[in-house]
Amino acid sequence: MVRRYAARMAATSSPRPTDFEGYDPAATEPEVTIDGIPYAELVDLGAIARSEGLSYEEAIDRFGAQSSNQRVIDKLNAQFPDEISGVRYVDDQRGLRVGFKGRIPARAIELARTLPLEVTLIGGKGFSAAELRRVQDAVVSRLGSRPEVATMTAYADEETGRVKVVVQPKVMPDDVEEFTRGLRLPRPDNPYITVEVTVSAESVAPRMQ
Repeated sequence: MVRRYAARMAATSSPRPTDFEGYDPAATEPEVTIDGIPYAELVDLGAIARSEGLSYEEAIDRFGAQSSNQRVIDKLNAQFPDEISGVRYVDDQRGLRVGFKGRIPARAIELARTLPLEVTLIGGKGFSAAELRRVQDAVVSRLGSRPEVATMTAYADEETGRVKVVVQPKVMPDDVEEFTRGLRLPRPDNPYITVEVTVSAESVAPRMQ
């Protein structure tokens, strides 16, 4: 039934090339949507339902909203690249938390209202996700040039504004604090962003060259 309905909609849309085997005009026509879900995604959801042993309705309820949610999240990131400080699902993906460096933009509130889940908008975080990534990149670049470092990992925590670094030295130092100071990691210009270093005797990543 879904395929027949989508095919009728596709027939009224702009033409698409039909000179290949297995052509499905509805699947390649971006304007064909049912309840806001693109037909091509409904086809994928049907495959998921079969593989997971779910009914079609259960697959749509569980997975169908994720793509529409992601489109709104993509809009938030695109429209506020220097303000958004992080987006993450909470409560087993039943809610969404969105942080902003400063005040919450009115447009962000409008976009949040289009989502079919509880959205918490948090202003005044003091940093953006873009700033946090730049600090992480600078730290990783610095550690990559340090001969005393065997392996390392770095993780940007968008909830707290911390870049969490774990370093495995080639030789475990007697004085960890002195070793950490000797790494001379870059200090963030933004006081809301901090770099947290943990020294590990065990390997934390593939050995650096």
